[in-house]
Amino acid sequence: MVWLQETTTAGHGLYFEIRSLERKLRSGSPVAIVTATLGDGSYEGDVLVEFGLSTDVCFVDQWLAPEALRGFLGQINLHRLKDEIVAVCEDGVQPQRTIQPHGTAPRRLEIPQGVVSASESIQ
Repeated sequence: MVWLQETTTAGHGLYFEIRSLERKLRSGSPVAIVTATLGDGSYEGDVLVEFGLSTDVCFVDQWLAPEALRGFLGQINLHRLKDEIVAVCEDGVQPQRTIQPHGTAPRRLEIPQGVVSASESIQ
């Protein structure tokens, strides 16, 4: 879980917890989908972030609890929130990232295809 820089108009902090990362091909192009929880202690909802040819942030409560979501979104700067959510997720969806433990030579880490839950360790 990470605490975001963005806060509600009342000054409540926002937390964002990534639960899973799924990689797949859509129309022959690689796509990564991050599933996460976003909240402020009063509101909590699911967020899907899709990276591919474009990047999209989708709030699941648009369909499940639209009134609760409207109340929550009315207390934040939606554009800045989406930008920050994308920035938090981007590191986890890169096809490869370099890991360099202190005092060792760099090596490449392949992030596996399929679903990886936040509780799994990527070795």
